[in-house]
Amino acid sequence: MKNLAVCLSALLLSVTGCVSTTQSESSSVSAQPDGTSGGEPLRVAVFVDKGARGIGMFRWVQLVGCSPDMRATYVDGEMIRKGVLDRIDVLIMPGGNATIEYNMLGEKGVERLKSFIHKGGGYIGSCAGCYLLMSSAQKHERCNVIPYIDQKGPYRGGTILSTSFTERAEELTGIKSGIHRVRYHGGPKMIPGKPVKDASFEVMATFVGDINVNTDTPCESMTGTASAVAGTYGKGRVFVFADHPEYYPSTWDIVRGAFKYVTGREVSWKVPQRKPGQLAVGLMCAPSPGPIDAEAYMALVRSDALDITPITEDQCAEGIFHHLDALVIPESCDTNRIESIFQPIPVARRNQFLKRGGTIVTWGKPSKRFREMQPGVIRVASGEEAVQALTNLRDKPSLANPQRFDPVKVAIYAGPGAGYAAYWNLSQLMTFSPLYDVTFIDSETIRNGKLSSFDLLVIGGGYSPTLYKTFGENGCSAIRDFVRNGGNYLGVCAGAFLALEKIRPDSPRIGGLVPFREQLEEAYRGWAQTTVRFTDDGFEKLGILGGTKRHVLYWGGPVILPGSPVADADIKVLAEYRGNMINTFSGKSISPMTGHAAIIGGTCGKGKIVLCGPHPESSENTQDIICSILQYLTGRKADPEYPDRVKGAINVAVCVEKSTMQGMELSMALSRDARLDLQPVTWYEVGQGALEHTDILFFPYPVTRGYTSYVHAFLKNGGRVVEFDPEKKSTSRPGQNIRLVQTTDEVFRVLTAREWK
Repeated sequence: MKNLAVCLSALLLSVTGCVSTTQSESSSVSAQPDGTSGGEPLRVAVFVDKGARGIGMFRWVQLVGCSPDMRATYVDGEMIRKGVLDRIDVLIMPGGNATIEYNMLGEKGVERLKSFIHKGGGYIGSCAGCYLLMSSAQKHERCNVIPYIDQKGPYRGGTILSTSFTERAEELTGIKSGIHRVRYHGGPKMIPGKPVKDASFEVMATFVGDINVNTDTPCESMTGTASAVAGTYGKGRVFVFADHPEYYPSTWDIVRGAFKYVTGREVSWKVPQRKPGQLAVGLMCAPSPGPIDAEAYMALVRSDALDITPITEDQCAEGIFHHLDALVIPESCDTNRIESIFQPIPVARRNQFLKRGGTIVTWGKPSKRFREMQPGVIRVASGEEAVQALTNLRDKPSLANPQRFDPVKVAIYAGPGAGYAAYWNLSQLMTFSPLYDVTFIDSETIRNGKLSSFDLLVIGGGYSPTLYKTFGENGCSAIRDFVRNGGNYLGVCAGAFLALEKIRPDSPRIGGLVPFREQLEEAYRGWAQTTVRFTDDGFEKLGILGGTKRHVLYWGGPVILPGSPVADADIKVLAEYRGNMINTFSGKSISPMTGHAAIIGGTCGKGKIVLCGPHPESSENTQDIICSILQYLTGRKADPEYPDRVKGAINVAVCVEKSTMQGMELSMALSRDARLDLQPVTWYEVGQGALEHTDILFFPYPVTRGYTSYVHAFLKNGGRVVEFDPEKKSTSRPGQNIRLVQTTDEVFRVLTAREWK
C-alpha cells in the first residue's frame, strides 16, 4: 500500500499543470492516514459548528454516519482547538459560510487544522469547505493551504451545473471522466493564486456551464475554471469541490472518489430507501446543528420507523408540508429563522398541517416558541426522546382529508408536446380549486373548433415545435379565433413560446395574438431559480406590487422582446427578468436576460391572454402569481387548495416523462385518493434521489426502454413498481415487485394494497 502511495505521489508531482511549490515531503504521503489499518473503520470527523449549514451539511453527516467503513465524529471549533483532530483520519468541511467557519475555528483552530493536514491527515471540503482552504483574497481570512483564489464576482445563485472530470481524475480516484451534473450553490470559481509552501495541487474537474440568477451584474464566465482540485499539503491529502457532490445520490460516486484519493481506501454506504409503513418526517436542517444535534440527526436517520427528509425553511414555503406526517425542529435551529418560517403567511400552512393531523416535534429553544400543550406540538428534552415520540405516532389514528370539487370551465392541453412534469403543479393547482372544472383535451378538440365551450385554454411547459406540428395551422387558427371571440389563454414556457410572433421558418408559432417575439438563441439555457421584477402594469392587471422582486423557477422558457404590431391587441410587460440565466449546460455564450420581458399580458380582440416565460406554478411559494393571473383572465379569485398527506398514506412517485391525456387524468384522480401521497418525478430526479422516500414508483404509461440502475436499486431494496399498460406495450417483466395493470380500477387496487401477494 505504501509503495502504491509513493508511486501515486510521484506521478501527481510530475503532471504538467500542477500548482506546486514544494515537493520535499510529498513523496512520503501515505495513501492511508496514519493510525489506521486496512480492516479498521476510518475515523472521520464532520465539522458541524456555525458556518456549516443546509442540506449539504446534513448529507455529510448522513453519509459518514451510515457508512460501515467509517466511525463518525461530529466536531465544532472548540473541539478542534482542544486537539480532537489528533484522533481522526479525515476531516469533512461542509458548505455554508467560509468566513464564519474560519471564525469558529479561531487562529488556534486554524493552526491545528493546517498541522493536522501537514502531518498526514485527510481533508474533504465542498463549497465553503473549499473556500476555507484557499489563499486569502478579497479581505477574507482563509487557511492558505491550496494555491488557488476565488475569482472576484457577484453571488451567482444555485442550480445543477455541468462539470467535467479529467482522465487524470479517473486514474487517481475512479471518478468517471467526462460530464457530470452536480449541485452548485454560490461556490468559488477557482483560479491559480500565489504558491503555497509544501503544497502540490492539480485540477480534477472544470465547470462546463455558467449561472448568474441573483443579479444583473455582468460576471466573467465560469466555463473552464476549476470545480474540483486535489493534491498534497505536507504529508496530507486534500480534495475540495466548488460545488456539492454530496447533495444527491447520483453524484455520490464523486464523493467515493474523493475518499479514495484522500485515504487510499474504498468506502461505501447504502442509498436511503423508504420502507413500507414508515412515518414521513421532515427534519429542519439547522444552519449549524452542533455535535449534539448532529448525533440526534443520526438517531432519527437510523430509526427503522422513520423516513427522514432533510428540509430547509424555503421548502416549508414551497409545499413540503403536504407530504409529511411530522416535522422535527431541533434545538440548534435559530429561533429567528423559525419565526421567519411561520410568519406571516406560512403560519396558515403550519396551522393547516397541524389541523389535518400533522405533528411538530421540537426541543430546546425553538420549543419555547410554541405554547404549552399546543395541539399537534410535542416538546421533548432531546433527540433520543424525539425518536421515541415519533415512533409512537404511527399507532395513532389519522384525520380525514376534506376536499372540494366544484365545476368550472378550463381546458388544459395534454397531448404531444406537453411536458407532463411541467403540467403537474399547474393542473393540480386548478384541479383542487373549487373554482375550476378541469378538462384535459387533445389537439383534435382544438382543431375541430370545440374550444368555444371553455372559458380558458391553458398550454403549459413542454416543446413548442411539437405543439405547433400537432396543432397544425388549423389548430393555431382555432386558438386565434378562440381568443379574439372572447376566450382566454394562459401560456407557460412552451405555451408562451407558441403564442409569440412568427420570426423564422424553423420556429413556427401561432402568431397574430401579441406584438412580441422571442429572443433567438441557439443554446439551451437550462434551469434554476431566477429573479423577476413586476412592473406597474403588473400591479394594475395582476394586483402585484410594482417593483416587487420574486425568485421564480426558470426552465428554458422564452426571453420576450418587442415584435411587430397587432392591430386589435393591447399587451403590456407585466414582469421583467432581473437575473441572468446564462447557461448551466455548456460554455456557449448567450445574450443577457435582464431587462427583457418575463411575463406579458393584456387583451386581443374580445379575449385576454397572458404569456409567462418562467414557471411560478412549480413552487407553492410562487403559485400566488399563477392565482393572480387566473383571477385576471377569469375574473374569479383563485385561492389555491392542495391535497394534504394523511398519516399512513402510501408514498407514490409518479414518473412524468411522457404526457398522455389518459395518464394525466388518472394521476389527478389518484391525487384525490386520501390513501395515497403522490409526487411527480422525472427520470433525472430519480437519479437525484427522488426514490429515497417512495413506497411505489408509478408509470402512467408502459415502459419500453428499460429501467435505470437507480430503479433496479430501488426494487432490490424493497421498492415496488406499477406500470399502467392498457395496450400491453410494456417491455418490462412482471414479478414480485413489478405489476403491469390494464385498467384504472386495477391501478387503484394495486397502489392502495399494503402488501402484494
